Amino acid sequence: AIRDRALVVFRRLIEAEAEAHGLTPDTVHLHEAGAADAIADVVGACVALHELAPDRIVVSPLTTGSGTVRCAHGLYPVPGPATETW
Repeated sequence: AIRDRALVVFRRLIEAEAEAHGLTPDTVHLHEAGAADAIADVVGACVALHELAPDRIVVSPLTTGSGTVRCAHGLYPVPGPATETW
């Protein structure tokens, strides 16, 4: 169950990256999101959800920030392009 949930998370991330860059999901390369710490974050969250088994999850609106950030693809706006596809 944990593996399946993590795969769904990464699949959605890949789809958002593909849309943001005008690519197909099969051609996307996850730079920062494919790093070991990002993988640990996603899998760790999936483990926590599995172990805690909450009845519901409530999330307030997220603050996305502003400005720019330097990434593998160059200088990007904050929030990044993939943010808006969610």
